[in-house]
Amino acid sequence: MSTLDVRLRHLLRTVAERPDRPPAEAPPLAERVGWRSGDGTGTVDVLIRAAGTGWGELAEEVSRLSPALSPVPSPAPHPDRGAGVYAARVPVDRLERLAAHPAVERVEASRPLFPELNVSRCDVRAEMFIDGETGPIRGKKTIIAIIDSGIDYTHPSFRHADGSSRVLYLWDQAAPTAPGGAVPYGVEYVKADLDKALIDGDPLQVVPHKDDETGHGTHVAGIAAGDESGFGGDYSGIAPEADLVVVALAGDPGGSLGRSAQLVEAVDYAVRRAEGHPVAVNISQGMNGGGHCGETLVERALDDLARRPGVAIVKSAGNERRWDVHAGGVIGQGETVSLDVLVRPGNRQDDIIEIWFPGRDRLDVGVVPPSGSASATAAPGQRRLFTTDRGNLVTIDSEEDSAGTGDTSTTVILTAGDAAELEAGRWRLVLYGDAVHEGRYDAWIERAPRTGPGAAEQSRFAPGSADPSRTVSIPGTARRVITVASYMIRPSGAFDPASLGGLSDFSSAGPTRFGDRKPDLAAPGEIITSARCWNSARLPQPDGDHTLMAGTSMAAPHVCGAAALILSQRPELTGEQVGQILARSARRDGPSAAAPDDAWGAGKLDAAAAVALGRTTAFPRILEVGVTGSTLTWETDTDTTWSVRFHTVPGRLVLGRALGGRTGNSPGRRHEVDLSALDPGVYACEIVVFSPDGFWTRDDNAGRSHLVPVGVPVGVPLGLPAGVAEAGERAPQGDDVVPAGAPVAESAPDAGPGDDLKLIKGIGPKAADLLREAGIIRFADLAARSAEEVASLTEGIGIGPEKIVRQDWIGQAAALAAAEEDRPAASAPPGRVHRQSFTLAITVDARTREALACEVSHHQTGDARSVRGWDLGEILAFIEERGDLRLGDGPGGT
Repeated sequence: MSTLDVRLRHLLRTVAERPDRPPAEAPPLAERVGWRSGDGTGTVDVLIRAAGTGWGELAEEVSRLSPALSPVPSPAPHPDRGAGVYAARVPVDRLERLAAHPAVERVEASRPLFPELNVSRCDVRAEMFIDGETGPIRGKKTIIAIIDSGIDYTHPSFRHADGSSRVLYLWDQAAPTAPGGAVPYGVEYVKADLDKALIDGDPLQVVPHKDDETGHGTHVAGIAAGDESGFGGDYSGIAPEADLVVVALAGDPGGSLGRSAQLVEAVDYAVRRAEGHPVAVNISQGMNGGGHCGETLVERALDDLARRPGVAIVKSAGNERRWDVHAGGVIGQGETVSLDVLVRPGNRQDDIIEIWFPGRDRLDVGVVPPSGSASATAAPGQRRLFTTDRGNLVTIDSEEDSAGTGDTSTTVILTAGDAAELEAGRWRLVLYGDAVHEGRYDAWIERAPRTGPGAAEQSRFAPGSADPSRTVSIPGTARRVITVASYMIRPSGAFDPASLGGLSDFSSAGPTRFGDRKPDLAAPGEIITSARCWNSARLPQPDGDHTLMAGTSMAAPHVCGAAALILSQRPELTGEQVGQILARSARRDGPSAAAPDDAWGAGKLDAAAAVALGRTTAFPRILEVGVTGSTLTWETDTDTTWSVRFHTVPGRLVLGRALGGRTGNSPGRRHEVDLSALDPGVYACEIVVFSPDGFWTRDDNAGRSHLVPVGVPVGVPLGLPAGVAEAGERAPQGDDVVPAGAPVAESAPDAGPGDDLKLIKGIGPKAADLLREAGIIRFADLAARSAEEVASLTEGIGIGPEKIVRQDWIGQAAALAAAEEDRPAASAPPGRVHRQSFTLAITVDARTREALACEVSHHQTGDARSVRGWDLGEILAFIEERGDLRLGDGPGGT
């Protein structure tokens, strides 16, 4: 796998070829990679996935996107705090140094995204609100986050009856950056700012934010959460009492709408600003570039955010089905397949086409322009460059193990070169089946601005090559994102009456490239009446406050509003659980009777049924996961069946890909799976348990997987010093931090007061902070309390006396306190000895027994570092740095 993605590699090559290029002159692919002019070769906005620290000085304006640390609202943590996904602005001349840093796993260009009620509310049964304990369920005490073009905050749909704003926070990413602001760029307005503007005669003089002239964001917000009850309107949204957080992405009306890095920053911001309230996030933008299996960094970041309780992320499926942007099929050994791409006259955009196929296969790819001869072919891992007879530049860049998927992606980049535009006509991509084991291939043409007559900038596959399946736009193929298709509920112009209630002909279809079902369900998206911004260029219909729009962009906010209704009753649910409820309650009638399938997902949204089901559904809980030898064990709080999937590469298991699995069909509460029959190695495992009524819970150790060693020596491996956990030990997460009896290393004296309460199994950072605030700062303090006393402090974060007793916090504290008292004075330096604990995970080649990679994690900070191969010096350096240890001074050195 290359650390830099193909777009950034292409940028570096083109910059190197023109060292005399004026600083203000944009290089090829500038818009595709978020290039900005500046000193030297300019800068690019990127997403960075890091496994450790120390790379921050190579980037600028870095902000944290990973939820691995506590979700403080602001400021964002510094990159030297640990592993995760970051958005950064990087000077082009530093990209290679950044990619070479051992802590950096992947760098992706920030890619452009594109935008994808009375009748619809009745159709999804949002009118049939179920009475809760305090009245009708309308989204009160939840937040809906709209990530879009902006909002008309003056619109009556987004104001309370007293005229004040329902918008709690508004981040305008495109506004000039305010010095000393709470956001890394742009301007943030809080409710007090908006309320002040709304009582002013000229609101825009106080808060100078407006939606763009399409009014996309205002329309979307009205569908999800508009409230017209105060002025007799007929077009209220699905959750009209939810509060709002809005992020206005920077974009061009009719063109792009934000970039992938800014999108993830926006969602991260919305989750942080929710400040403990459940939040449903709506994303109605997407792109075509990527492997469509959840591997892009934007999808990985959104999946991580959607793991949190009370966070549901909803995404439009995309409007790509009739744009002919996908081709796919099966190629045989020795066969040749041709894919024709139609380029229209006037196309001045760079075209990017990605071809993905299994890593076991060897497909060579060549290009034939409309006129002139064919290029040389590129085999997996190769790059070919050539200039056509018309002066266009062609790059064929093939990457093995692309983005860590284990598969190969071959990217074809067409640029105008010395010509004014791309040569119009039929370009041909030629695939040669040199060595074929599986044979499946998929190709996508990246989205381009679709402006002007015929959208000349958007190239398409010819009818004989195009395939309408697998067209869900990214990030809709992420595992934990709820993806929504569109169906028609109101006609537009001439139409067939039989099409009412049918799937919209533009609605993107699944499955993902791995065969997983997407979209998840469908909602009305054609044609929808909702809020119209005051500066809209769209025709007022039926009045000046409303207009009509169509697209999966309109379908997604119906589901986002329904997710908010569910979360208002069950704020502890994760997005994955909300998605199950929405799918289970979907209705299948008329054209959707054949669901579930890859067009409708589970069927049509039924908001009333979803809320009713959500109030009573009990999801099984997975408890006490452990590893003993080559056996993985766990408990559940109710009788369940189960399945365990495994892979030797954790990153591929996170995407849903597995080498194999085991199942248990006899319901029970204590479970185990023995993997000792597998080939030697360390296996990353994911547990899924199923309740008798079919609801399921997944546990992949917060994305790190449960590591089970098979045929690996037990104990301190390969001469590592005592205090480093053996491969296969579970990396602690959240409020389940250090297993009892975990090996620990002793550090230099800790000058801070108190003991590290997170050494007690079950006590995470939040619980530890609450205990400290109550004066419980030492193990002995906790050992002197009862479970009921402790629970009175922790019930606010969902920890009651039963859990405290089950995990034996009091007993663990007493044992740790006794151990401190019994420690011989000569064995400790003056002052209190502070325990540190680490986990070492080793990925081993099952055949050669060679260490391919290592990851060492520090339990107390959550920091981690990945090391290619086996670099004992770097591992020890990380342990010494994080634990303030002097390992080299002990008996026997290192």
